[in-house]
Amino acid sequence: MLRMDVSVHQDKIDKIQLTNRGTDCFVNSVVQLIKNTQYGIFIISQSQSLFGSSNGNEFRISRELAAIYSGRKNSAETLRSLVAQHSGKLELDVNTQQDAEEFFRALEVALSEEWIGTDYFRTVRNCHWGREELGRKFLNNSETGKCFQCGECPPKQDLPFLLLKIKNIPRSTGVSISPLVQQHFSESIETVSMRCSNCCEQQAHQQVPCPQMGICRNRRTVEKCNLTKAPQFLFIQLIRNVGNQPKVNTFIKIESELILPSGQKYELIATLDHIGETPMSGHYITFLKLSTGRWRKFDDDTFVDCSVR
Repeated sequence: MLRMDVSVHQDKIDKIQLTNRGTDCFVNSVVQLIKNTQYGIFIISQSQSLFGSSNGNEFRISRELAAIYSGRKNSAETLRSLVAQHSGKLELDVNTQQDAEEFFRALEVALSEEWIGTDYFRTVRNCHWGREELGRKFLNNSETGKCFQCGECPPKQDLPFLLLKIKNIPRSTGVSISPLVQQHFSESIETVSMRCSNCCEQQAHQQVPCPQMGICRNRRTVEKCNLTKAPQFLFIQLIRNVGNQPKVNTFIKIESELILPSGQKYELIATLDHIGETPMSGHYITFLKLSTGRWRKFDDDTFVDCSVR
């Protein structure tokens, strides 16, 4: 996780030690990861009002998270159950390892729905969501990328994201994160076949299935993403597991500063690491940058000062 290079209050991290009943590490690592984001800072700032709430059914997830951050609790067991119930993803609460990304998304939605209608929390949430625009061009006209029939490019897609997903990690001895991010925002090498939605009358009017013949036939395209909104806190997810292929265990060097193609600068403040072959197995640990500039590794209920390279 990276933070935009602007002046932001960073709460002092002493320790966030959480017990693990055997399969809680994916929850513990997410709770530890987001403590110094605006999500965590907001929950900590609301602790007094949360604990003073007379209605036990209000803000249950926020109150549980505040209890952990304030040191009142050293277990995320109840939080795990509440998030599973709220999201309807009851598998998050079974006695097996689960995907940390899925829990993070479920927790983020739960917090957003508890504070729905609160202008300040909307601002908090906006700090973590970015937007990218996905554009495509036809290869039959390499100069403009436009359809030879109608003279238009394929419609662009506006894609909000909580996690920027970096795919196509090479299987090698090591690579830095910067070229992977640059590659994400570069024109793709792989091609995708599609028809021109501007020309296809059946698709435009959602009538009969398109025969994909004549001007509607599939044609090769390439795509390119452009960042249209840079979040204050940038979560980058490295996609190491694809289908049934073995996990990509390439060592990724994460520089202390990341500069996006659009010019925004980010400082590395945390990482969440997975050890194992699949997201549903293995173990999760978290590395957090302290306010002193030093790094600390959190492994459930233990921690040790370390360096990140």
